[in-house]
Amino acid sequence: MTLEELHADYSFKNIDLMKKEQKSPEYLKIQPFGKVPVWEEEGGNFRLFESRAILKYLAAGSKLYPVENPRLCAMIEQWMSVEYSYFGTSWGPIFGEKILKKRGDPSYEPNEELCAVKTKELIPTLDLMNAQLSATQYIAGDEFTIADVTFLPYFALFTQAGLATTLSERPELSAWVEKCLARESWVYVKDSKVLEREN
Repeated sequence: MTLEELHADYSFKNIDLMKKEQKSPEYLKIQPFGKVPVWEEEGGNFRLFESRAILKYLAAGSKLYPVENPRLCAMIEQWMSVEYSYFGTSWGPIFGEKILKKRGDPSYEPNEELCAVKTKELIPTLDLMNAQLSATQYIAGDEFTIADVTFLPYFALFTQAGLATTLSERPELSAWVEKCLARESWVYVKDSKVLEREN
């Protein structure tokens, strides 16, 4: 999504997570933790393998991460930290139970008790985001940035994860999610158009 927002020239290599391609010896040479994504330049002579580092590197100096505006960058960093430290830790188990495990085994029954606990843990962060979005158009201010990008993969799956009411109960958050998911860059990714760039 970030690359599309930047109108960048890039190619894409699909790693099939269900086939565990990310754990292959070849892949572990470029990503020692066996995760995605990885960014490569100069034939592999420059490589990054942590998503937030990749986002900041790609967007540095653009409207998505304007390094000349330290105050805005600090706000972006703050919300990216919220996504990593608070949002992701609550969302991860819900995603695993409600979506990921069922993809591997359609007969899998989610641990609803765990999901309820994690949903309750998620609520304060959603409330904080809703309050922020009552004052600004986007999560770090009035411009779309990589802080917004970091949250979208989660929110795109909220309904599938049984969390739709957590959005409908927070109108500013819900409006922001709808606005961000309507961006051309997200639609491009959602519709798997990025696969057309596969090398």
